[in-house]
Amino acid sequence: MRIFPIYYLFIFLLLIFHNYTGTHIQSAFPYFVTYTSNYYFFKLQDWDGMLSHLWSLSVEEQFYLLWPWIIIFIREKFLLHAIIIFILTGIITQYIFIHNIMSDVLTTSCFDSFGLGALLAWFTVYKADVLNKFYKYISIAAWLSLIFGMAMLINKKLLFLPARTHISIIALWLITYIVYKHNSDGMRLKWLFNNSRLIFIGKISYGVYLYHLVVPKLTDGMVYRILKIHTEEIHSPKWLELMIKGGNFIFLILLSWLSWKLIEKPFLSLKRYFDYRKDTSPKTAIDI
Repeated sequence: MRIFPIYYLFIFLLLIFHNYTGTHIQSAFPYFVTYTSNYYFFKLQDWDGMLSHLWSLSVEEQFYLLWPWIIIFIREKFLLHAIIIFILTGIITQYIFIHNIMSDVLTTSCFDSFGLGALLAWFTVYKADVLNKFYKYISIAAWLSLIFGMAMLINKKLLFLPARTHISIIALWLITYIVYKHNSDGMRLKWLFNNSRLIFIGKISYGVYLYHLVVPKLTDGMVYRILKIHTEEIHSPKWLELMIKGGNFIFLILLSWLSWKLIEKPFLSLKRYFDYRKDTSPKTAIDI
């Protein structure tokens, strides 16, 4: 509910001011308006400035269009098999396109990450009684992924699993820890996950994601022009660069908060008109 309005407002504004964006938003607009920009980048075999990060949103939306149909039409006893196929598809796709620098933006290349998340959901819903065992196994897998991932950084020829798969396994371990321990007194990181500042950042995180490449484009040139410093001719001092980056961060947080307050939150409040929970309370004579 909060994603579509601000996303389309964002890309239409970029289209209107396309001459100032330094991107190909005008010619590539059909990709962005249909959430297929990941295929645009794969076709281009390159990034496109402040539009570059939107590939991940396209992948996410494509997955959400596909996954509900799998949940609806696949019989419950075959659901785990479908999840495993998803994970394997993601890993195999990354191996097939291993020499293509833009292969990570393909939707199927991300199926392992989505599949691992679905695996946790499956255990939570259907096998909650063995969630503790799943947590133990995923903890071992996470430590192995960390070790193998570091080995791959040292020697790139040591390809055990794709880097994204290693990262996804580690992320799955952290999320499983939260799910498994959230009501437990033994949750050591509760102080961190309940931190009000982190919760605030999480609340405005979509805006942070959407605007983080735009803000420097808006502010850097303006600041340098005001100070009459041309980065191509004169190297600006480090203290000035740090100040500009700090200002960009503050401006990004402020912009994201305003976006949440004025656009995202009002649209999100419309969810109250779409309550799909079934009324399980017994009917009375008056109700009938």
